[in-house]
Parts: sequence; C-alpha cells; structure tokens
Amino acid sequence: MRVIKVASPAKAVAAPAKNDLPPIRNMSSTPGKYELPTTKTTPLTSLALAMILMYGEPKIGKTGTAAEFPDNLFIFTERGASGLSVDAVYVDTWDDFKGFVETLRREPRFKLVTLDTWDRLYDLCSDWVCTKQNIDDPGDAPWSKGWRAIRKEFDNEINRLRNTGRGIIMVSHAA
Repeated sequence: MRVIKVASPAKAVAAPAKNDLPPIRNMSSTPGKYELPTTKTTPLTSLALAMILMYGEPKIGKTGTAAEFPDNLFIFTERGASGLSVDAVYVDTWDDFKGFVETLRREPRFKLVTLDTWDRLYDLCSDWVCTKQNIDDPGDAPWSKGWRAIRKEFDNEINRLRNTGRGIIMVSHAA
C-alpha cells in the first residue's frame, strides 16, 4: 500500500495507465544475489490505484470527506449519510457485496469506491463464512480454520475489487 498526499480531491481525477507504476524487480535473479534500485519510484498522481483508510470516532466527517472525491461509488453497509448527495448502493449481505463487485468488474463507471463501513463489511463476510462452514462462530472451527477462511474470503473479494482498476476508500470506526 502506498501513502499519497492529495492537495485537493478535484486534482486526483485522471486514471493512470497500467504501466505508470515501476515494474516489480525480480530481487533474486540468481540465488543469493540481490539487486538494489537504480531509479526512484514514481509517486501516484491519481486515486485510481490508491487504498485509503479513514479511521475515527463516529460522526466526525469521514463519510463527508470521502464524498468530496469525484467519480466515487459508495457501498454502504449501514443506513446513514442521509445528509449527503452521493452515488450509493446498500449491502445487507456478503452476497450483495460480491454481486456489486462483479457488476463493477463489467461496468467502467466510477474511478473510486468507498466501503462504508469496513468493519461491518468484515462482519458480513464473517457471517457468510460461518454459514458456509455450518458454525456459529469462527472460533468453533478447529485449528483456526474459521478465521483463516474469513481472511481468505475477505482478501479475495477485496482483491477482485482492486483488480477493477479503481481506488478504494475504507471508512472504519474507532472502537
């Protein structure tokens, strides 16, 4: 994950070409040999490849700040943000989320996706995995298999979303 500074949401609109990022070097072309970089990395100039975490107490403006970014689809897991005018869908189940990710894979609209809230999205994934494994709690599966299955499912779906070429803003509440 890269950390980027954005002076203004409106300036971070252009989607970079796939080859804007430097290639990942094969750090070990021969066993025991490592190659040091000869050029500096190129900083991100667009949010299209960024992942941003907005974390804080409820009602401090995380969603409102995310709403300032253009070409942004909100995937809400909770009813709220009624004071904002945004492109939004609501998901109540992990299957709903997976369906919207699949739709985003086919449709080029939106350069950015805001997941609000990340915490609740993880809970939806956890419920889905527990149902699939016929357990009440991830800890009920032996040898941490429940927890590993949740992590695998969650990571796979977030990676499918990232592979659409969109930036992701994750809104999360402080406990």
